[in-house]
Amino acid sequence: MNTEAKAKEFLHRYRITSVTPEELERSLNEQGFSVVRFNHIRNSEDVAQLLEALGLDDMAQRSNGFAYADADFRLVFLREGLTEQETLKVLAHEEGHICCGHMGRASVLGQSVEEEFEANAFAQCLLDDRRGTRLKRWAAGHRGLAVLIAVLVLALTSLAIGFTYEKLYWSDCYVTETGEKYHQRDCVYIKNRENVRRLPRAEVRDGGYEPCRICLPEL
Repeated sequence: MNTEAKAKEFLHRYRITSVTPEELERSLNEQGFSVVRFNHIRNSEDVAQLLEALGLDDMAQRSNGFAYADADFRLVFLREGLTEQETLKVLAHEEGHICCGHMGRASVLGQSVEEEFEANAFAQCLLDDRRGTRLKRWAAGHRGLAVLIAVLVLALTSLAIGFTYEKLYWSDCYVTETGEKYHQRDCVYIKNRENVRRLPRAEVRDGGYEPCRICLPEL
């Protein structure tokens, strides 16, 4: 199973419809992991003793978060004071180590370049899902408004197309004596040429000419 498939399977298994720090922490709890918040400057007595007992003081000083698993503990350490987006990235990354099967190789998960790369890819899939499905989830919860917006977009698109044709109809167009396309006055194809004539408006649509792709790309 590739990384993207693992990410999708994770979202389905833990019923995550919105990728948030709260939802990722809930999924970690369901997997038997506790989230421990630590600080680079000063920790509570319990957290300080835990870090010292597990030999993780150095890791805590140089990291925003990491996962730890042995026979007795399943922990995800998360630095306090991170923004919501930073917290999301850390939790998604550590969830990647867990879902990609990196447990059992070392107490601190992610001890090789390959494992870090795989966890990063997993986290990116979760973050892409968060961005890509946010609008879909909003639309699902606001079907009436979503339909109205779609109708308005379609109507505005049609209006813009109609306006383009009306603008063209009421504007001067030009053709060369042997040309098969009509142009605007400043088109590079007819600028400074002598064998150019103004095209009557009635012939813009009905004269058998095609619009120039350079000066009239919208047509």
